Amino acid sequence: MSLKCPHKYLIVANSGSDNISIIDINRFEVINSIKCGEYPMMMELSLDRRLLLVTNRDSCDVFVYKVPDFNLLKTIKVGEGTAGICVTPDRKYAFVANEYSHSLSIIDLVRLRVYRTLNIGRGPCVTVTPSHGRYVATTCEESHNVAIIFTNSYRVQYSLNLFEGPLGITITPDDKEIYVADFLSRKIAILDGETFRIMNYIEAGTVHIGIKCSLDNKYVFVTNSDSDNISVIDRDSQIEKTKILCQDNPAEFAVSHKLLAVSNRGAGSISFINMKSLTKIKDIKVGVNPLGMVFY
Repeated sequence: MSLKCPHKYLIVANSGSDNISIIDINRFEVINSIKCGEYPMMMELSLDRRLLLVTNRDSCDVFVYKVPDFNLLKTIKVGEGTAGICVTPDRKYAFVANEYSHSLSIIDLVRLRVYRTLNIGRGPCVTVTPSHGRYVATTCEESHNVAIIFTNSYRVQYSLNLFEGPLGITITPDDKEIYVADFLSRKIAILDGETFRIMNYIEAGTVHIGIKCSLDNKYVFVTNSDSDNISVIDRDSQIEKTKILCQDNPAEFAVSHKLLAVSNRGAGSISFINMKSLTKIKDIKVGVNPLGMVFY
């Protein structure tokens, strides 16, 4: 079964088994398992696709692998409760959310060391940056806000209180909008990507963890962890178009032009969805409690 996807692999962080799985997309099967740190959470590729960075919550570090051979280049100590990560478009820095120490660590990707640490709010979870790289947006679950950090000053320029449990966050590929998902309600907030003004609130599903926009800017996907499905939101109408059944406790996404991957924490599996038909293709077993993923 093949959709002629330009990517060859999906890389998955298995938090409960302290490793990462490599899935061959053409064969839809796990071809390798690589030891990681303690409780790997999220991951990001550098823009030149030469480095894979994996955050490890319990060992409070970031593993830096050289890809595609997955040689471990460096283990970088950061703050406590290492969670979300994003890489700036200029490929110079990675921003890492430290949930338990309430900070962001900025990693210099040339020297592979922490460049500086910012205090931004309580319980930072997920961090993202637009294609122009002028800011980084981070959800702070404990202080119930989204922090907007300008990268030219490393200061929090905006602190937005949207709802009680901001968790998942994504920026649309055209950089026009920011979508933030609430873990504690059905709400999803839509922010203007330039002014950070709240444009709208919509409702879809419950217990949202991950949220992601399709690369063609048509749909926004959000996981409904308690109902084992994902909501598909039409971006133009801002209305839920459909729901797609996955497996137990869907959490995070990886997206390509052809495929959408969903990590199912409770099932220890990945659901693959056809982006054209919005139908599930296959479920594949991986490690325990899979979370963050990237296509490669």
